[in-house]
Amino acid sequence: MALIKDRKDFVRGVSVIVEIDMGIQALAFPSVKLHKTKTIEYDVAVIEGTTVAYNSFAKTSNTTIKDGKSIVTISAVNLNDSISKDAIEADAIKFGQNEYGEGEIDAETESALNGVGRLRLNHLATSKAIIYESITTHQIKDGYETVNGLQDIVFAVPSSNKIVFDGSTEGQKYWSSSTDSKPFDNIVAGYNQMRVKPSFAIMNDVTFGRMVASAQIVGTQFNQSKPQNWYLNTDINPTAQFYRGGRMVHNGVVLDIYVERQRKADGNPYMPTEYVVLSSPIGEMNFGGIPIVDNGGIRNIVAEWDVQEVITFNPPLHELVVRTAPLPTLKNGEGYYSMRIES
Repeated sequence: MALIKDRKDFVRGVSVIVEIDMGIQALAFPSVKLHKTKTIEYDVAVIEGTTVAYNSFAKTSNTTIKDGKSIVTISAVNLNDSISKDAIEADAIKFGQNEYGEGEIDAETESALNGVGRLRLNHLATSKAIIYESITTHQIKDGYETVNGLQDIVFAVPSSNKIVFDGSTEGQKYWSSSTDSKPFDNIVAGYNQMRVKPSFAIMNDVTFGRMVASAQIVGTQFNQSKPQNWYLNTDINPTAQFYRGGRMVHNGVVLDIYVERQRKADGNPYMPTEYVVLSSPIGEMNFGGIPIVDNGGIRNIVAEWDVQEVITFNPPLHELVVRTAPLPTLKNGEGYYSMRIES
């Protein structure tokens, strides 16, 4: 017997019970595009002027030139997980029937919602992780699989838009309360390097704490010899996982500073400690077509995610399959800058 009477209602029910802070997606990847095909095609923005060195697309995509632009075709990151009806029934017996929403549903359906919800949560966590991976490293390791095995997805970001501060060069001191530490100078240097100017910087809470502890940060007004360059956001929700920490105004550069403090299930931060990213809200979230069995055939549907009930008799199988195919794209690589301040 099928558990899902209406797939749209079921997906809506799962969405109600699943929570994860996707503030980074809303801020940096506000444009969401859904595709019917498994492969995604997008153009790489071209900036007129001096040619710069780019990270290579070699081995990661099919790139063609059209109307003077590079057209990139690549497969999205495919996430495909399932939960069996046996596991759903076992949980239903274990936890019994509870009230859900505005009414009551049977224990088995509630268990199915919760089981799919856990898979959906894992998929959202993965999407969030690859967003941070893409903006810090400008690639997604093992992002898709080909006949030659797993391949990295490498975005066309100028190689000069990535720097490691290891203390070996003057002005690249590790961020601390030391007078040698100059985080705002470092951020402004990255800003000046970029051809598409950013509107915000992103870091995690540990890196943020190190930044605001710097002697270079001036929060005092009316200091004639050392004018204020930092405006702390005093209206931060203490329970927020993603928030605007304040605004930097330094050497003519104005940037909002956003902070990510959510941790993964293993305790590691989504936004790696020591990384700082300069960006703008120019990223795209693309979702590849999701294959479903319909009327005896397979077709791709246009959706961010979907759940399908699969019932077969030879061999006997009854599963709820959850699929999504996210791909954050850095279409205009000129608009991203990654700094790593090593300890």
